[in-house]
Amino acid sequence: MIPKISFGNRKLPKSTMIFNLPARVTCPGKTAFCNKSCYALKAERMYSQVLPARQYNFEASRLDTFDLSMHELIQKNKKKIKQVRIHESGDFYNQAYLLKWYRICLNNPGIKFYAYTKSFHLNFAGKPSNLVLIASFDNTTREASRLTYESKRMFFVYSFTLVDRKAPASCIQDCTICNICWTGKNKNITVNQH
Repeated sequence: MIPKISFGNRKLPKSTMIFNLPARVTCPGKTAFCNKSCYALKAERMYSQVLPARQYNFEASRLDTFDLSMHELIQKNKKKIKQVRIHESGDFYNQAYLLKWYRICLNNPGIKFYAYTKSFHLNFAGKPSNLVLIASFDNTTREASRLTYESKRMFFVYSFTLVDRKAPASCIQDCTICNICWTGKNKNITVNQH
């Protein structure tokens, strides 16, 4: 199974390769807010081809050949990729899946990979240096999850917190012109609900 990928979106440049999974069902760290207002569900509801593609990727990700298939896709598109966004939708659903991404990153050392995650329960030891993990929070994140994150904070470069639509936020929600996540100037990024 060759994973289905895309390049860029309304907020990400075309040089960003994106790999997605189904919303919610692959998110073991989802919060009450996620269950109520998951932004990734919008595309699954609006476009008939999105959910089947994400479900296909979920099945592909469970195969032993997933990391090899992703490596081949990356190599095939290497000239146009500056970074790989892991999960515009979905999350690291278990340890074996996370380790597959570690192998993909290690086999593609010249490319930066990044992922927002709430899967703080996983073991992030051995994280490749070209993988940027960003902790994701919202106002319904449980204290136990925050404490688990604190014990593993060294594996995360940034934290990303969803705030009310009208609250001041450091993220302008347009990665094509803003690089706040990569500049290192702000380790605790806030973004308005979208």
